[in-house]
Amino acid sequence: MTSRLPCLALHVSALFFAFWLTPLIAQETADATAAPAVSEEAPAAPEETASAEAEPAVEKTPSPKRSVSQLVGTKEDRTAPLQSEKNLNTQLLKIPAPRGLIIDRYGEPLAQTRAAEFLSINVKGIGADSLEEAITAVEAALGATPELAEFNFSVSNFTKHWEHRPFVLFPLSGALSSEKAENLKPLVESSELLVFETMFVREYPGGITDAHIVGYTNPTMPFQHGPLADPENLWPPSVGKDGLELVYEEKLKGKAGLASYIYSEKGELRDVVMVDAPVPGDIVVTTLNRNMQELAYETLKKNKRPGALVAVDSVTGDILAMASYPSFDPNLFVGGISQADYKALTENPANPMYPRAARGEFPPGSAFKPFVALAAMDIGVLNGDYTRLPSPPALEIDGRIFRNWHDGHEGLLDVRYGLLRSSNTFFYQVGIATGGIPILRTARTYGFGSDPGLPIKTSSGNLPETKNVLARQAMANTAIGQGEILVSPLQLAVAMGGLSIGTYVPKARLIIQTQDPATGKIKDTFPTEKRSFINSRLADRTAVRTGMWGVVNHERGTGRAGFHDLPQVYGKTGTSQWRSGGEELNLAWFAGYVGSDEPRIAFTALVQGDSGETLSGGKHAAPLIADFVEAVYADTEKYRVKITVKTPANPFADRVPLTQSSQVPQADPVGNAVPSQSQPAAQPVARPATRQPTARPTARPVAEPAPRSAVRIPGPGVRVQGQPVPQDTAPVQRRISVPR
Repeated sequence: MTSRLPCLALHVSALFFAFWLTPLIAQETADATAAPAVSEEAPAAPEETASAEAEPAVEKTPSPKRSVSQLVGTKEDRTAPLQSEKNLNTQLLKIPAPRGLIIDRYGEPLAQTRAAEFLSINVKGIGADSLEEAITAVEAALGATPELAEFNFSVSNFTKHWEHRPFVLFPLSGALSSEKAENLKPLVESSELLVFETMFVREYPGGITDAHIVGYTNPTMPFQHGPLADPENLWPPSVGKDGLELVYEEKLKGKAGLASYIYSEKGELRDVVMVDAPVPGDIVVTTLNRNMQELAYETLKKNKRPGALVAVDSVTGDILAMASYPSFDPNLFVGGISQADYKALTENPANPMYPRAARGEFPPGSAFKPFVALAAMDIGVLNGDYTRLPSPPALEIDGRIFRNWHDGHEGLLDVRYGLLRSSNTFFYQVGIATGGIPILRTARTYGFGSDPGLPIKTSSGNLPETKNVLARQAMANTAIGQGEILVSPLQLAVAMGGLSIGTYVPKARLIIQTQDPATGKIKDTFPTEKRSFINSRLADRTAVRTGMWGVVNHERGTGRAGFHDLPQVYGKTGTSQWRSGGEELNLAWFAGYVGSDEPRIAFTALVQGDSGETLSGGKHAAPLIADFVEAVYADTEKYRVKITVKTPANPFADRVPLTQSSQVPQADPVGNAVPSQSQPAAQPVARPATRQPTARPTARPVAEPAPRSAVRIPGPGVRVQGQPVPQDTAPVQRRISVPR
């Protein structure tokens, strides 16, 4: 057996790599990262005192200092045995640096670098006098066992290698898994031709769970076999191709090292002198909670439909989880993905490489209604629970029938019950009376129509131009989250975070800081920011929140499947239609927030149906949030959360149902006709100058939605089957006037 060529530079790199992997940052404790949150529902903490400045900071632990000489030895030590040998040849080779870590907010790795072995052929160890003899010897050695026969030996590449770089090992494989290398070890040790070499490779512990955020890397080139460059790479370096790997390429790639390989006249490797040691890339600290991210993905996976689940901290805007399903394994790309694997990904109709959570653009459906309600109350069209509107099964708007989501009469509803029951006919009237400009203004305040501003690619969604929402039919569509309006699940989650806090909408944040890998010193910081300030009344926001509480917790809420006892869930269901690939698909939404601080989690769940499949937010999206919230608060230590409320809320506890009127006749399925544009527009009741709600008689109960079998008064001046409906005789402070 001939002596094996030791690639000393790679062994040195492995030592350096082991040193670099010494933990540089300590995991944060839950107490250190808990963000203070203030809820308007909590009397002890008024909204104006909410602080968004608390940031999770990765604790720095100085690493032991070691000089390069301690790692690789001095030049004098390594060159002394060579001084008596003549005719030595040298070749400079670059050592690609280990890429920097990408970690979650608690120090858990999302992307890391490991030392891996790859199989090589010791060209000089073959002992052949000609190329033909060498090829025959290699083919015989590889064909001797099934384990070696699976490696592809390229004769053409070996021929070029023999001609241009016979002193350099011929790579036979890419990076091997630890298990694979261990299985091959006995064969390599007994072979005169085979050698294990070491290289740095990227590894993604989370795999498919966070691939759309972290991204992946690819080799910049295959292994080379032609004339040697000066300097030549020891192995192909990798580069970030998507996600954080791409955005932070300059930070993560580090600085390549340089080694001088010294060969004898016969081509035997005599020594390696480290000229410059490789410098690892920086550490990138994200806002993600790795456990929560994995839970979000697994929740989507169990549903077996394409979708997205986003969880953000309402106070800071920190993204705790942002999962899209289906996804892909970024580890497939590390050594260069095979054509078969890449084809399987790109031709999959479910599009696993599509990051639905951040880049998707979908109509939000009824999940948009809370923001329509806020716009209406802001200009005085609605006044909380004092303004009540009919909710028939359908409305005729300028000659076109606009239907509710079911065929029953809901009776007279205020804004809370309009949200609780997700009444389309209620919001058609609200949208038309409010108009496009106030609704679009409110939507922009909450971040719709604008890029969230993350370092990775995200969608801005779409808001219609003002001229496109002047028509009443277009306004009716916009009021229920259809038409031209498009949002991403991330945008909707951040908007819900703003609604839960009440004073501002946070700017979404994905990166906390970058750090030096050797010292732990913080290099770049990305503080929390407020995207916009909310200028609306506390009473208006409380009315909307009460409705969202009822969606999940009231016996007639549309999102009962999202129920969680403590902390409670505030949510809004939604269903919308979306065209993809020429097919019309249904989407199911459930968005809202959890009524507990530390952190105050705002969320969005999106489910995409198959062609022809009927979905609803209450049946298909709300259960995902119920499973997610249940898991998170069942193990508060694992997910780093606290339950800061002790008893469930019930904002409907003191409400008395409105007595049914026996004089109300059965109504036609098309119950109300909205006047055409040629008729005078309805004038909203002026809001008092003090912006305080009009006093109401204490004896007046708030309307409770009627059972589906019953019919309530549709509203004043509305004709049903050609006859005027008897009016409610009880005092009502404010209504929207619908002209005849």
